[in-house]
Amino acid sequence: MEWKGMVQNKIAVNRFYHNKSKYYLGTVQIIGLSGLLLSGATEAVISAHTIFTIEGTKPYIQLIDGSGNVTGDLMTLEQLVGFTMPGSSGTIQKEASDSTTNGGAVIVAPAGMKFSDVVTLVKADGVAYGIVSANAADSDGDANNNAGTIIGNMKATWYNDYSMVTDLDEELSDCGGPYKLIIEANNVSVETAYGDPKSNTYGSQAPITYTFHSSGFPKLCYIMTGSPTAFPTSGAPGENSKYPATGYNPDLWVRFTGFSIEKINAAGLAYPTTGFNKAKLMFIASGYSMEHSSIYRCTTTSPWIELSSRGGVGQNCVVSYNTVNKPTTPAVINLEYYDGTSWTQKDSYTIPAPTTWAVVKGLYAYADNALASAATAFPAASMCKDGTTTSVTTLAEANTYLFTRQELSNVPSATGTPVYNINEQLARDIDGTFAGEWGSLNETYYPGSGLATNDASFTWTGESFSDYQQVVYSHYAGYSYNYGLRSQLTTICR
Repeated sequence: MEWKGMVQNKIAVNRFYHNKSKYYLGTVQIIGLSGLLLSGATEAVISAHTIFTIEGTKPYIQLIDGSGNVTGDLMTLEQLVGFTMPGSSGTIQKEASDSTTNGGAVIVAPAGMKFSDVVTLVKADGVAYGIVSANAADSDGDANNNAGTIIGNMKATWYNDYSMVTDLDEELSDCGGPYKLIIEANNVSVETAYGDPKSNTYGSQAPITYTFHSSGFPKLCYIMTGSPTAFPTSGAPGENSKYPATGYNPDLWVRFTGFSIEKINAAGLAYPTTGFNKAKLMFIASGYSMEHSSIYRCTTTSPWIELSSRGGVGQNCVVSYNTVNKPTTPAVINLEYYDGTSWTQKDSYTIPAPTTWAVVKGLYAYADNALASAATAFPAASMCKDGTTTSVTTLAEANTYLFTRQELSNVPSATGTPVYNINEQLARDIDGTFAGEWGSLNETYYPGSGLATNDASFTWTGESFSDYQQVVYSHYAGYSYNYGLRSQLTTICR
């Protein structure tokens, strides 16, 4: 082979593999010089052998945004099962070592961050997808993104505590959580049409968990009463709850968790405004599942409040009213959080001094005669007045010592005829009524209160229905009814 021909061959090979490596270019030059001493056949064999054994770098996955711009390179499986998210000074990247599965710390989400602001390789909706938001790339330049293939699938799923998140445009709430992002990868590899090697196997990753909480975490979020009851309508004749569809005010009450402190504050309300001895409230903080029971506790200096807890040091702080007499000062409930080293106060809620206070006296007749006009004593009212059964002698005075139906519950009055309004049941609301604020007034829900233990029992009201009947109130469902004056019913005094 003439020198001219060898130089042309060298240039052609060099152009085709110009991106491989310095080592390769040096090799081509040696081949060219050696060709002066070799026959054309020998030179062709060596050149062919060299071309097919020289190795470059493996292809890899390259991130792209919605506009096709390159935003990053994923070189390892650890990076593959990571994500990007907003940070205080721009976008930050997390990888497998940052997961709580691998001992990483809880990640603090910046204020206003949505689930969708955390960018994973596939949509975080719990479905396994192939990887399409990326390209096949190669630092040698011999990858063709149109021909490159990313094989395998991944799955990413958000959870709010144990419930899967379905609306990824929601923000991470201070009262939600703990939030968990679980990512897994299955047999992921990348292949390119050209180059040697032409493939790179990332492999598989069993599900790993990243744990998040919001920037406002932790805080007091909900107040559940001893009675969790609410009564939506069921279609029975005459049934017409204050909130028929739910049995509660949806602007204030959250099913299963109680009154929302955020909603109470937004409405400018005080809660509760009513009370009685052994009334019970349960304060629920951020991330209230049982596994987090040891990181919360509540404290107070109020003399009329007794604190206890369920499931841990202070998780679900239970507040009991511990006084027969009406309190005259508010009670501040403090939330403390354990950060692994010490307890720190993080939030507080002020229980107002009650404006309306009930005193339970036991079972008594309303009058000593079947007719109010013929009665000489009103035992229930007398017990409220001075602890006797004979000191109140008129119906008008008797009615002043007991609560009216409108004060006890938020239901219509009894009718005295079918259907009696017995399906008009209590609704949960902050409306100044005992039933609205506390639910079913029952000893089962409020142990030690002296309230009725039988769901079918009633309490007297200060509302007369007729000369021989008084309006009464159901302890459980909160509806009103009418009873004969000599019945023995629970007496609740003002």
